[in-house]
Amino acid sequence: MSDFDIGNFPVPRLLTIVADLLTSMCITNDRIPSTHLSVFDSRAVPPILITDYMTRILKYTPYSNQVLLCMLIYFDRIAENQENTITLHSHNIHRFIIAGIVIATKSTSDIYYKNARYAKVGGITVEELNHLEWAFLKLCDFRVHVALDELQQYANQIWQLALSKRQQQRQQQQQQQDIIIPNTIATNTTISPSSPAPVQFPVTTSHPSASSMSLPLTPPYDGTAITTTATNIANTGRTTCVTKPFLSPTDEQHHQPHPLRVASAAEPVTSSSSSLKSSTTRQGRRPLRSHPYRHTTISR
Repeated sequence: MSDFDIGNFPVPRLLTIVADLLTSMCITNDRIPSTHLSVFDSRAVPPILITDYMTRILKYTPYSNQVLLCMLIYFDRIAENQENTITLHSHNIHRFIIAGIVIATKSTSDIYYKNARYAKVGGITVEELNHLEWAFLKLCDFRVHVALDELQQYANQIWQLALSKRQQQRQQQQQQQDIIIPNTIATNTTISPSSPAPVQFPVTTSHPSASSMSLPLTPPYDGTAITTTATNIANTGRTTCVTKPFLSPTDEQHHQPHPLRVASAAEPVTSSSSSLKSSTTRQGRRPLRSHPYRHTTISR
């Protein structure tokens, strides 16, 4: 197996792997009761996820893959120290992350941001970040240098762990699919040697006849009933909808036609204002007026 390419591997992908590792570690350590408090502990669990928190730091203060690997190595060095009684859990992991990224960036690169920017991105004050940085160095016993062989060894282990975890997830998904599919077949169909073959109805491509069409269950709310009649169904397959109003014998004499005249199919449709103005004037309506702001211009 070839070594993990630290320099060319995408940083967001390695960030996701490291964040998942820290999340699972915090879930395990949260079950262990801890009475020791440190400067890294917060009163309540921060509402932001570890992945989102590390992505925010990467967005506003970019870092490399070496920083992520060095941060994990620092965490292991803190845990190996017998004098330390600190465990990483959900109440202190965010402050450990921001302090670890700051120290790892300063130890692996000659170009980095000021602590004021790191503090603003991490959601803490500059004084607190300075205090966290000093406390982090004391927990590490000021051993911040990481050899290249150790860095490569951690990278290979993390990548191997991510591949094994992905393979386990795929196996679990395959097992769930193998369990769900037979249950679905057993509950939906009953297969027996004497059962007849299912009947397959032919697919009809002909147009529906006029007798097969039915009216809607309720009439429209505007008081009109829509009756559908089939016209040239065999040739064109189109239907013509004719609208008839619901009128009583006493209302027929008071019913007036709609003021707008609809052009027939043989009559050409024109959009000129003169024809529209003449048609509305003949029916006793006032001529249409142009919009008062149509020809106005706004000067800057």
